[in-house]
Amino acid sequence: MIILIVHDDAGVRQELRQALSRAGFGPCLVAGGISEARSWQETAGASVELVITTAGHASMVAEWRAAVGPVRAVFLAEGDLGAWAGRLPGELLLPAVPLPTEAVVGWVTALSAERKVPSDVPLATPVAVALPPRFAPPPESAGFGAPAVAAAVAERGDQTAGGPMREVSSTAPLLGDYELLEVLSTNDETVTYRALQRSVNRVVLLERLRTAAASHPPSAQAFRSLVRAQAAVVHPQIAAVYEAQEQDGRIFYTREWVQGRSVDQLRSRRQRLPQESVLNLIQAAAEAVLWFEDHGLARRALTPGDVILGPDELPRVINIAMGTASPFLDQSAEMLALFGAAQQIVDPARPAPEFQEIMARVRDVSGRGLRTWAELMPFVVEARRQLAEARPSKTRRLSTGSRPLERRQQAKRRWIQASFATFAALGGWMLFHMIPYWRAPQPRLLDEMVRIPGGSFIYQGGEMRELPTFWISKYEVSIAQYARFLEHLASSSGHRYDHPRQPATKSTHRPPAWDELLATARKGGVWRGQAVDVNCPVTDVDYWDAWAYAAWRGQRLPTEMEWEKAARSTDGRLYPWGSHPDAPSANTGADVDSGSDLGRKDGYASWAPVDAFTTTDISPYGVVGMAGNVSEWTDSTMLHPDILDQQVPVLRGGSYAARPADLQQRRPALNAGVGDPTVGFRTASDRAP
Repeated sequence: MIILIVHDDAGVRQELRQALSRAGFGPCLVAGGISEARSWQETAGASVELVITTAGHASMVAEWRAAVGPVRAVFLAEGDLGAWAGRLPGELLLPAVPLPTEAVVGWVTALSAERKVPSDVPLATPVAVALPPRFAPPPESAGFGAPAVAAAVAERGDQTAGGPMREVSSTAPLLGDYELLEVLSTNDETVTYRALQRSVNRVVLLERLRTAAASHPPSAQAFRSLVRAQAAVVHPQIAAVYEAQEQDGRIFYTREWVQGRSVDQLRSRRQRLPQESVLNLIQAAAEAVLWFEDHGLARRALTPGDVILGPDELPRVINIAMGTASPFLDQSAEMLALFGAAQQIVDPARPAPEFQEIMARVRDVSGRGLRTWAELMPFVVEARRQLAEARPSKTRRLSTGSRPLERRQQAKRRWIQASFATFAALGGWMLFHMIPYWRAPQPRLLDEMVRIPGGSFIYQGGEMRELPTFWISKYEVSIAQYARFLEHLASSSGHRYDHPRQPATKSTHRPPAWDELLATARKGGVWRGQAVDVNCPVTDVDYWDAWAYAAWRGQRLPTEMEWEKAARSTDGRLYPWGSHPDAPSANTGADVDSGSDLGRKDGYASWAPVDAFTTTDISPYGVVGMAGNVSEWTDSTMLHPDILDQQVPVLRGGSYAARPADLQQRRPALNAGVGDPTVGFRTASDRAP
């Protein structure tokens, strides 16, 4: 890949050139200004594939494209990036100070991976071939983000056991059950086709390892590793692998043919979408990347060409799994590239404040900026939630106008209820039955959030980690708080707060026996042999319930790193009160097997109100109940110890039923969909409440 660096600062040119060379990219040409760049334009011409320059040289890039042909561009801008965003014809816009060397290298790595060509191998020059009409690609189709082109590169000398194989001909060649319709792309090792699987009449994308590469054991092994990695991906929005075969020395596999246009193609065709559609595409990309992280699978860098808007307006993502991990994955660079492309497809005629706000956070170089997909996801989910709530509900209006019988029944019920209130005898009866509710503890205000300042802290056994500023709820979520959430769900439609990967079989966020528990808690009665009131922590909620509640609050679940910093502060203490255990200071199971002494050490035999230990089980930051009461769901995952390759959420904190444990302890949940009477949760946020 030939790269041209145009900058008036020799130090900047040298630093970028050295960084790219160390990463294996080049050769890198340099120019001190537009006049030198024009000299390279005359001599290097179309061989230059990427220009890195300042935003002030945008006209030079536009001139280059007009005179020579397509070239990718990275622009470095000073001041407000938003002021430049709409005026530049490139894919990536980065702040010039400090010099974003890693982001540039990361983007070039992503570009190289997208083309599937090793950075040290020159691109083959395509040879145009006239194709019969039957081989013309569908007008709205794209093969995994790559434009379907009516061109082929003949693989000279590629012999098989059955003789030379034609890449494209007037009668489509066969490879097993597959009819090869057209060549989509080629490189030194593989040829990719649009093919028809005849047995099921299904269009697929078929990638074949060239014969020379197939006879080279390292190349064949790398190809098989790639296929196995992509076949391991099972996600509704990520394109699937169908099958892999080896036939007469030819190694190939087939994968889903994704119809639609990638973000790159939408941009090049100057199509415009409402911000809702653009946010859907961004969320799909984030979900795909986070799925790879959650499952511990290697991947290449995500590019705008990997995110596709289907003809059904649903987003899809290319399978970016790799047999071995990419040597450089800069999530910030991936996000910058995607938002840079997405900004150019947002409809300028329609307001897009939610999208613009998130994009500003992605481009923010301060501590408030979003640097990872995990940090980005809650903002996108919240923006989509706000847009959904702001949209007029036609369903609600229609249903209201179509149920006069229900209105009459409701009016009748109200009249009956009012009549009952007039009868003295019934009034006495109600008084008798309301006494327990009057005596029961009333819901307390427990919504306070605690600010955890950004900076370094001691994680686990002594690792120094960094976190930006965040907020975490002071108390565990109570029964009363969760009841308000369920009341809201009952009065609204749809599943707007559901986790994107929540199983389709899960239809409610009501814990088991919820109605009985809530009624008992409101009276301050006894539940499962233990006293309970509405200020006790909600339990028996699974991960999906906790995630949905947090989304309803406009917040999220804390990561386990955030949970640990909020609990241990910056000095790495093992308990909220210091470095030594003290059974009475937290509601743990130190007294769970003590017979007649049950509950005497800490005052509670089971759950306690979430604000019961505000003077002892309280972290230096002021977060309550992290050493005991109930364990808590986090938004981090770990490998299940008994189920191979299964990632499950991490639980943190002690509980009333467990022996005292220090704040370093972490354990896997049995399953994301299984609640427990000893497990609750608290929420977190990236911004002040």
